[in-house]
Amino acid sequence: MLQDHGFGSCKPVTTPIETSSRLVPADQNYQADQIFRRKYQSIVGSLMYAMLGTRPDLAFAVSVVSRFSLNPDKTHMKAVERILRYLHDTADLGLVFRGTL
Repeated sequence: MLQDHGFGSCKPVTTPIETSSRLVPADQNYQADQIFRRKYQSIVGSLMYAMLGTRPDLAFAVSVVSRFSLNPDKTHMKAVERILRYLHDTADLGLVFRGTL
């Protein structure tokens, strides 16, 4: 997924979403063009698939960025790119369940 969206080699981050700022809807006069919107929706869909299957640590961040899928702007895309950078940095992490049955 990272390769498909051009994030095969990127600067890593340690958290999937920035905690010091809040995403807000785009200005009422702004309308995202169709190509940008589809790219955004494609990446968010890929992140949702990863979140549901193997990466529950992405749940909050993906839920936030998915709210803006109808009319994303550049700030929303930056938030999505941060999640991809986080995935790149944490690709070798996983959940381990131990116990007896």
